[in-house]
Amino acid sequence: MKPTNRKPTHPGIFLNDIVLPGIGLSQLQVAERIRTSRNTISLLFNAKLRLSVENAARLGKLFGADDATLMRMQIAYDIWEVNVKDDLSWIDPVVT
Repeated sequence: MKPTNRKPTHPGIFLNDIVLPGIGLSQLQVAERIRTSRNTISLLFNAKLRLSVENAARLGKLFGADDATLMRMQIAYDIWEVNVKDDLSWIDPVVT
């Protein structure tokens, strides 16, 4: 997969910048409601931590969001990062 010019949005950034302001919860309140640490939520919402399947399910339940969509956002972000940061030119593709 070739990276696009625009970096995909990290699901934590999406939740922090788009979802959270409309709900009126703090990061601490989110952490308490899904039974995780404030530090985990802070790292996640600042794109310094990958979204785990468990946290996608919990945050999806809390915000009424589709956990699979949140995971697809994380995968798109991860793939973009790998394609931009890693030089994979040394791999010879298999021709079928």
